[in-house]
Amino acid sequence: MSKRTQETGVCCALVMGMLCLPVTWTQAQKPVPAQAADRAAGGSTNRIVQLRREVSGDLLYRFVSASGMATPPAPLPAPAGDGGTAPGPVPLNVPAGYRPAETTLEVIDVDRGNLARLPVRAGAELRLMESSFTVAQSVHVPVRSAGKPVVGALVVLESKDGKFRQTRLLSPTDNGVARFENVPLGAPLTATVRFGAYPEKSIGQTLTRDNHVWQTIEVDWKEVRTGADANATLDPPATLPPVGASASERGSGSAEPAAGGGIGSTLISLAFLAACSYGIYRAYQSGKLKTVLEKLGIQVAAPVPATQPAPGPFAQVERVPVPPITEGTADPFASAAPSGSVLPVSGTGNAGPRLIGTAGIYSGQIFPLTGSSVDIGRDPSNAIALTQDANASRRHATIQVVDGQYLLVDVGSSNGTFVNGVRIVQQTPQPLRPGDELTVGNTRFRFEA
Repeated sequence: MSKRTQETGVCCALVMGMLCLPVTWTQAQKPVPAQAADRAAGGSTNRIVQLRREVSGDLLYRFVSASGMATPPAPLPAPAGDGGTAPGPVPLNVPAGYRPAETTLEVIDVDRGNLARLPVRAGAELRLMESSFTVAQSVHVPVRSAGKPVVGALVVLESKDGKFRQTRLLSPTDNGVARFENVPLGAPLTATVRFGAYPEKSIGQTLTRDNHVWQTIEVDWKEVRTGADANATLDPPATLPPVGASASERGSGSAEPAAGGGIGSTLISLAFLAACSYGIYRAYQSGKLKTVLEKLGIQVAAPVPATQPAPGPFAQVERVPVPPITEGTADPFASAAPSGSVLPVSGTGNAGPRLIGTAGIYSGQIFPLTGSSVDIGRDPSNAIALTQDANASRRHATIQVVDGQYLLVDVGSSNGTFVNGVRIVQQTPQPLRPGDELTVGNTRFRFEA
């Protein structure tokens, strides 16, 4: 082969290589489909997670993506053999649309309200142990003043390391209880209550997997609003100084008003109000005010005849007495029961120790209290079975009779038991008085004896 022929062959090879290079580079840079990416990460070839369950109880699980998308909670299957504690792993399928490398498996302990978060590793085996539950789903911090629920105060719950911090403002519907979600367990926490310029009150505590009860924070601020005046329209003062504070403590930008100027302004305001009131009275007497109101579409009631004096503003309205429940008389709450339900009243309708549902699914139902101990909970085996109340624990509370006194005991529920809006301490008997309101899950009762 001549030298010229060899040079021609080399040039042709170089040209062909340059023509093919852009095509090859373009194919290498083409975006990889999501399915191919999952396959490369091991997501499509194996989307099964093997969970070795080493704890028992009522558990739920769900998958949570990095963007916060979550599957609906479902009961965690128990491996065959030893009632959920057998060594065999439980296979869980990561749903489509969730990349295993960016997904978290959350397991919820329904009875205790604890949460475990496990990173998903497709094809690998995960272990669910007691130490895996590191978060409390809900923690309630009660705030009281002279035994009454506080309204308008700011409650801050934060960890010592600064990784957790949540703030709640107590509204009239909170009944003085600040509710926090996804609180870390085993970490030192501090709950702080603030109101205006008053000294803040703090309580430190470390929660465990079996105890989410927070101590009641008592405040003695004289200007704080409580449940008794929760309907007041005034907002809590933003810079209210403590009682007895000096002028320097009130702030350098504030000035004390002159005594003479304050009295003069008050007298002028009173005179102006008196003039306005007299003008309105004269317009009413002449009939001009009535004519203006009727043109605006407001009907004015006819004045009360002189022979029948109008009731005073503080007159008590006469109420029709409610007849007591006696034998043969229908219970007044029977009409409030759900359609098709049967009131579980034993014997006749005469009153006795009992719980009457006043709110929730069991509103209107009557549960007589017989025997020395009555269990309440979601499990059908309880004497008062709240099977339709998902917020009630399987065995939530019990009512005991000791020397004729009825005592309510929270036996370790996850969402707590409340008496008159105040959460009681677990495993501590709470005396009951006729008329007390009990809250178990989403059901409210009135105790009668």
